[in-house]
Amino acid sequence: MSKNILILSGSPRKGGNSDILCDRFMEGARESGHRGEKVFLRDRNIGYCIGCEACHQNNGVCVQKDDMAEILGKMIAADVIVMATPVYFYTMDAQMKTLIDRCVARYTEISNKAFYFIATAADGEKPGLEKLEEKAEIQHHLPRTPIFVRNMPATAQAITYTTGDTSSPARPDATEPPNTARKMPSVPRLTTDFFHSLRSAFTISTQMHTLMPANASCTTLYSAKFCKNAAMIVMISKFKIHPFISIMLVSLVFGLVAGIPLVNQTLEDGTTVSGIASVIGAGFSGTFTSIGIVIILGALVGSILEATGGAFKLADMVVSLVGKKHPEIAMELMGWIVSIPVFCDSGFVILNPIRKAIVQKTVASSVMLTVCLSCGLYISHVFIPPTPGPIAAAGSLGLENDLLLVMGLGVVCSILPLIAGVVFARFIGKRVKAEDEADASGNVATYEEIKAQYGQLPGGFITLAPIVVPIVLMALGSISSMAKWSGFGADLCTFFGTPMIALAMGVVFGVIQLAVTANLDKFHDLVQETLKTVGPILFITAAGGVLGKVIAATDMVNFIKEQAGTLEALGIFFPFLLAAILKTAQGSSTVAITTTAGILAPVMATLGLDTPVAAALAVMAIGAGAMTVSHANDSY
Repeated sequence: MSKNILILSGSPRKGGNSDILCDRFMEGARESGHRGEKVFLRDRNIGYCIGCEACHQNNGVCVQKDDMAEILGKMIAADVIVMATPVYFYTMDAQMKTLIDRCVARYTEISNKAFYFIATAADGEKPGLEKLEEKAEIQHHLPRTPIFVRNMPATAQAITYTTGDTSSPARPDATEPPNTARKMPSVPRLTTDFFHSLRSAFTISTQMHTLMPANASCTTLYSAKFCKNAAMIVMISKFKIHPFISIMLVSLVFGLVAGIPLVNQTLEDGTTVSGIASVIGAGFSGTFTSIGIVIILGALVGSILEATGGAFKLADMVVSLVGKKHPEIAMELMGWIVSIPVFCDSGFVILNPIRKAIVQKTVASSVMLTVCLSCGLYISHVFIPPTPGPIAAAGSLGLENDLLLVMGLGVVCSILPLIAGVVFARFIGKRVKAEDEADASGNVATYEEIKAQYGQLPGGFITLAPIVVPIVLMALGSISSMAKWSGFGADLCTFFGTPMIALAMGVVFGVIQLAVTANLDKFHDLVQETLKTVGPILFITAAGGVLGKVIAATDMVNFIKEQAGTLEALGIFFPFLLAAILKTAQGSSTVAITTTAGILAPVMATLGLDTPVAAALAVMAIGAGAMTVSHANDSY
């Protein structure tokens, strides 16, 4: 019969050892046909019991208005209750102790439940743990169930105990008065006895190094991580070593220092530990599997628009929409739209002649229009797919099938930077003058002359189709999934809504655009040039995936989990800072985005960024960080 299971996780760290065991317990229960819920006590407001006994006089209603009433309701409704805690100072942690104290309000309603206890401890002394197990089994008749979890530190031991049937009260100590014994609920009594045996059975070190493998201390791994980042930055910026070689070399050295074996090894329990070569291969191939084709297709759409004059047509449509009274807004929107499918440096080459023509025609500040154009190109370059950087980051963070969400957030996150760009451009344009300010020499081609150089421009619909059609298809796929459509139509929506297929349809419309503008003979060369352009980006992205895989295979993830409180305090600012450091040090926004995403991928859950929306916001934060401090090392 299906049972309702309530797991009370007392772990102060999301993703900590006892919290991991809670998740494994729930997975096993659900696989067996049961249902359940996990309550993470650290996120709940549970006050200390003040001993006023008002609950005994008020039908179990506590005077404190916090989350405990809700949790007690869940405990009463549950068939099975699981209590999990790490061992703190030889006993349970504060979250679990506080919860148990507050059970006094309605203990009689939960005394007949089946209880499981999960305790995690780190102790280098095996005899101490064996002594604990023996005492718990003999004194309290608790059947012991060892649990082994992958990624648990080598010195951390986890044991669960089940109370079986707790319907009869636990025997009180002889020294306790009878009335105290009657009031004592079976659950807190049994839990207190259990953790008393924990306290008296063994001594545990609470220092950080007990949570690390025996061959790598926390200090060693943290130093290795710092040296890894520093070495990567120095190789790229100082010694001009290609980012791909730098990231791959750093990944190899860091993996070896952090304890990844040279070759695959099989442990006594049959578990296989991957060697450094296998880890690198898995990280490299995984990136191509998830996002490689999408990056190529997105870049190909941009190349087609550039070759057919479609990019200029987009700019022309913006000028017609905004008008000539606000040239700075027109230039910024022009750059922002064109840079969605086209690389921002190529976009600048395409649109700079238009900027010069508008300077002559409107007598607007050349510096102002240059800043606006650069801002517009740059903002969409780091925020909005199908530009390679955001696509690569989305793939690394598990959003390869949620590109529409990334696009939507990219548009929203572009609004404030676009406004700031216009404000700054107007400010700096009044104070700085350029050599190409408006003059009467007539040496600059007019807007109409530039337009005539492109010959026959594609129409508005066929120009927008390679960009808009993939967006519409991905939207249909998302709608089909959310609405739970079924049948052949739903299958079609899901198929065409897959980012790879949606962008492939964008390429199809791009080929039609080539045919309409009599440029179909250029398609082969366009593909060839696109692959040459995208190749370095793909390999750098794959190298970032390797770095992330290496980090995930070491115990650095456990160290980062230990710092979860600090990192959660930084929140979305942490990805921003990491990307900003990499961008400032080596110059390339795309390298900064892909490398940062690769580093963050293994620890997204620890940072609290494991939902699709949170991961998409992380992509935005990475993109924003990759816009900071462009100086002499930035080719753009």
